[in-house]
Amino acid sequence: MKKSFKYYIKGNREIVQKASRTLELCRILYNLCLEQRKFAWDNYHKSISCYDQIKELPSLKKFFPEFKEVPSQTLQEVVERVDKAFQNFFSRVKKGEKSRL
Repeated sequence: MKKSFKYYIKGNREIVQKASRTLELCRILYNLCLEQRKFAWDNYHKSISCYDQIKELPSLKKFFPEFKEVPSQTLQEVVERVDKAFQNFFSRVKKGEKSRL
């Protein structure tokens, strides 16, 4: 049984801005990973694994220095979430289920 807890953290303006910036960068990375997977499949009919994308994070940080603001474990978790979303989507497609929307 999994338990979850909710905490309310009241931070100052600097902490709130940093959290918002981290979330924004995570959203951008999520969309970049999706775009990369779609591009690889559309053009080369190859799928990209989670670990391939994680290995590219250091070069991404060199090209986009703002990603250095976010801890590396957080960026890795974003890539893993993209991979999990892909796996879940394609398993539903394989079973012939309709989307949840």
